[in-house]
Amino acid sequence: MEYRQHCKCQSEKGTGQDTHAYVHDLRLASTSGFAEYDLPMALPRTERLTPERWAVAALILGAREGLAAINMERVAAELGVTKGSAYHHFSSRAALLDSALELWKKRATQDLIDQLNDLASPHERLAAILGASIGRDPRDGLEYYILTSQDPIATPVIDAVTTARLRFLEEIYRDFGLDEHRSRLWARSCYSTYLGLQVLRHTLPTDAQVGTGTSADITEMVQQLTPPATDSAS
Repeated sequence: MEYRQHCKCQSEKGTGQDTHAYVHDLRLASTSGFAEYDLPMALPRTERLTPERWAVAALILGAREGLAAINMERVAAELGVTKGSAYHHFSSRAALLDSALELWKKRATQDLIDQLNDLASPHERLAAILGASIGRDPRDGLEYYILTSQDPIATPVIDAVTTARLRFLEEIYRDFGLDEHRSRLWARSCYSTYLGLQVLRHTLPTDAQVGTGTSADITEMVQQLTPPATDSAS
């Protein structure tokens, strides 16, 4: 996974303090960038299809058409093979979908958190999360389709991802100096904003899209979701 970070500092007028506006270009498969996987329409018969490759193909399909589109035949077509090949690894459509969702959980949450923990500043971590969110191609609907899915197979994965993400956000706000209660409130507000962005990117007309992933967009959003110094000190 490619991880590129750009950082710039700005002086906030009237506060006498320097604030850091961190702009991150996170081209991470873990943040719903599965559409960046370059899967050919047909694979050489000598190339072995691993369970993970099937799961990735399922997620690419899901990013385009939603989880309901994922089945043995459609994913096989994505890989350019017959659906019988899927049964070498998965007993059913449910098993394939579960494998795909577990892969998404790992890359979209576990791996991402591990990488963001390398960033010392809570400003950096917050900007990275928001930058990865609003900088995506709006055609990549994987995150939206999964988080809004009513499929019972997806429910436990969504619950686990939501819990882990909120816990991580709470840690970020604790690093801003907030107590446990306020950290929990700010984390939920931040994650609600994140979820709202996913919905807006798939419901607003293209010419009305908000948040293009520019430096100004990310800086503004981080400022809005950063607790004021007085709140942090209380």
